[in-house]
Amino acid sequence: MSRIAIYADLHGNVPALRAFEADVRKRGVDSLWCLGDVVGKGPDSDVTCDWARENSEFILRGNWDSGIGFKEFPADHYYWNQLGEERMTFLQSLPLEKYVTVSGRRIRLFHGRPLMKPLLFIQNSAEEFEPYFRGGTDVLIWADAHRAGMRLAGQGMQVVNCGSVGNGLGMNQVQYCIMEGDLDGTEKTPIAFTFITLDYDHESAALRALETDLPHKENYAEEVRTGRYCRY
Repeated sequence: MSRIAIYADLHGNVPALRAFEADVRKRGVDSLWCLGDVVGKGPDSDVTCDWARENSEFILRGNWDSGIGFKEFPADHYYWNQLGEERMTFLQSLPLEKYVTVSGRRIRLFHGRPLMKPLLFIQNSAEEFEPYFRGGTDVLIWADAHRAGMRLAGQGMQVVNCGSVGNGLGMNQVQYCIMEGDLDGTEKTPIAFTFITLDYDHESAALRALETDLPHKENYAEEVRTGRYCRY
């Protein structure tokens, strides 16, 4: 039985990252799987990118990783300058998805966008999730929505969202999940998901952003303070 911490959306938020780091170490997980968006939004993308690279078994490419890595938006020069050429090339190289077998179940993992269009939330209909259950998928695990949860979306369709470490919405807390199961097991054995939320120093995260040249820094500060989405 393995214990895997599944996380995403660090988004340059170092106070949230440190709270997550301390908690996940305390829980003694065997591995960390990152579902993307290690950069963007927050003021310290270089720190969160490097931490994810050093500590994750794998990282998948999220929409912010793509947008920044491929320089899709001219206003993102703050991130380009902070990250530098080597990290930008790394972001471009990240895969969009991964398939694993755990406790006899075929699991598909991806960030959400740019692969998922449009972005789905845990409460979306079974019909909207059906296209993502190709190839005999039993469990879909994604991020991007910044809101954790799990449900059955239809016959044989289990959907899991790991939430966001650095930009939790709905509740402005660190959100991630721990999956327990048998890696590469071909027989159906128990599989469990535990959802963790924990507090961090929101005010220091907001003040850190406001003292920089971060684009849309007032919006970002409001999000980490309140957990309410502020459109960019």
